[in-house]
Amino acid sequence: MKKELSIKDKIIDKLQTEKEKLKQELQKFKGFWHSIMNHFHKRICYDKDNNYKIVSDDLYKNGIFDNNDNEIANNIARRVTIPNENKQNKNKKKNNDTRF
Repeated sequence: MKKELSIKDKIIDKLQTEKEKLKQELQKFKGFWHSIMNHFHKRICYDKDNNYKIVSDDLYKNGIFDNNDNEIANNIARRVTIPNENKQNKNKKKNNDTRF
């Protein structure tokens, strides 16, 4: 029984290590995607670069950008954020609301 527990503990440790490694890779990808979206947003909304607008529209037509990404790239009023961060910020605002 102790041998079985030891084997299971080793498996759990290995899986936790892999999970952390995947989390790190995901964070790198999120950062990369954020920088791409930020770049498109700046070029289209502030620099009025039509070439970036054409590329953005093409990426949207081909399914690379979803509705949210396309709106971020083309709408000057939208900020470049990660959707999970948006939910967290809304929850913080609700919790910090002192009007009542």
